Amino acid sequence: MGYYNDILGFGVNTYFTRIFQLKDSCPSGAPCHMYATIPEDPSEAFFLNLHTHPDVNKVIVFYQELNTQDPTEFLNVTAETYEYKGLEWKAARNVHSALIMGLKPDTKYLTKVFYNNQFWTNAIYKTLPNNNSRPIRMINGGDSGYTYASINLTRIASTLQPDLFIMGGDIAYDDNMPACAYTWDYFLGMYGRLTATLGYLMPIVSVVGNHDVGLNELPGINVTISNSGPAYFIYFPQHYDRNLDGHIIKRVPPITHRRTVLEFSFANVVFLGLDSGYLHHF
Repeated sequence: MGYYNDILGFGVNTYFTRIFQLKDSCPSGAPCHMYATIPEDPSEAFFLNLHTHPDVNKVIVFYQELNTQDPTEFLNVTAETYEYKGLEWKAARNVHSALIMGLKPDTKYLTKVFYNNQFWTNAIYKTLPNNNSRPIRMINGGDSGYTYASINLTRIASTLQPDLFIMGGDIAYDDNMPACAYTWDYFLGMYGRLTATLGYLMPIVSVVGNHDVGLNELPGINVTISNSGPAYFIYFPQHYDRNLDGHIIKRVPPITHRRTVLEFSFANVVFLGLDSGYLHHF
């Protein structure tokens, strides 16, 4: 179906064909995506993020050190749940983010995901070290999308046993358009296959790019951060919350509090992720 508006000019709407060509992104049952992001101190904490069918309103994450054999020693935390508003029905989902903290550096943890009266999946997560006692392997990329090049590079990366996956912007190329939310499903699916090969969840650091907030495809707009998007903010908590005085509050930051300037300290290194003037102006 063709259309015209004063900002974009003429275009084509593929809603009708998407109904038949694409599967439901997050059907009932197990999470459709599970991935890790990190706050300022990733040797002691991480965010476990899940996408589920919209009927899942409460997720509890159980966790313990991997080498602990006593099942009674599991701790648990309830995830924050966000409805991604504005998505068409085939892409609909709830996004859940749990902050797991008080961890030991350079240690493997077993996580188990519980909702709707049963456990659905589990994963191993390894915290980053807090000193330089061993090398850190970081995969650095950007301008990824879901292409043959990115798929092949991901396969190569899986052979290197990396600790951290850094994306320098322009990640899925959804351009802050709800109809293009499926591009994130392709990208996160690629990440899921990578972590399945590795045998552990490797945290993602996602630095913002223009295509992540829609500044190319939607020129002349002011980007508003909310439960309606951009997906970049809904999907990736990457720092603790802060009060009005700037002091850290160790909790999952509300979507409207999420920033595009990032700071992480691990292995005697301070890592900065910067916004090249898209939403944050220096």
